[in-house]
Amino acid sequence: MAAAAAAAAAATAAAAVTTAGATVAAAAAPKLGWLGLGIMGRPMVQNLVKGGHTVNVWNRTAAKAQDLKTALPPGTINVCVRWRALEVFG
Repeated sequence: MAAAAAAAAAATAAAAVTTAGATVAAAAAPKLGWLGLGIMGRPMVQNLVKGGHTVNVWNRTAAKAQDLKTALPPGTINVCVRWRALEVFG
């Protein structure tokens, strides 16, 4: 009986750590903003999206940002019209 109780307590503790770890990981997800989709910017944003991040993007030419948005999965990029719109991270 004592062994069963100890095993149940260990399972509960492991579940609590897993739950707490998932909560911390979700809360620690970085909010990313990217300025410029030039030679380096576009591939970097694509790699961030492949890594599971959502990225707020500003580019001087809005059409380039819209092209990238349509090329990637929906909801992975937010196009900002003004670079100051990136301050939504507050």
